[in-house]
Amino acid sequence: MEGFEVCRECHQKMGKIELVPTPTDVDKIEADQKWLYGIYCKQCRKCPLLLLGDADKASFGPNAEIETLPNSKLYKVEVKDLLKTEESGWFVAATQLQRFQQTLLNNAIYTLEEPPDVNEMESEFSLPTHLDQVRLFGDSGAVVGFAVIKLKGKQSSLEDPFAVNQLNIVDAVFVRKSHR
Repeated sequence: MEGFEVCRECHQKMGKIELVPTPTDVDKIEADQKWLYGIYCKQCRKCPLLLLGDADKASFGPNAEIETLPNSKLYKVEVKDLLKTEESGWFVAATQLQRFQQTLLNNAIYTLEEPPDVNEMESEFSLPTHLDQVRLFGDSGAVVGFAVIKLKGKQSSLEDPFAVNQLNIVDAVFVRKSHR
């Protein structure tokens, strides 16, 4: 992990943390997902980088700025670069990459960098299932928020195929503190 073992802000050693499922696995059940690692600074509470293997690179398309790590078979990409969008306002996450952006925003930004405040009655969110609708909020070229909606008429539990949502349910909402 040469080249980014030390945090750019506090100069402390950073560690590796299992962070998000690959873009191609976001809609699979957790047991079938392959997860990617992030590089995380406990001091600053930042996760600026995501590690990729050869097979993962193609999931991000030709526009992703992916760098090869020296003396390694791994690659790194900036988390902020993966949250880029041309959309503005609320929009439905219609692609695997957009649904991946929600998982990245949930796990890297909300959970690690801007964790829920129990005094404000905030809580951690689980990742959506393939049955949920995900909406993203774009502003100034970046995804800065998400909402997860359990849709009316859809199965409400992966364990109980007969349980069906009787109405649309807003299950989770997050907007970065800088955009509230």
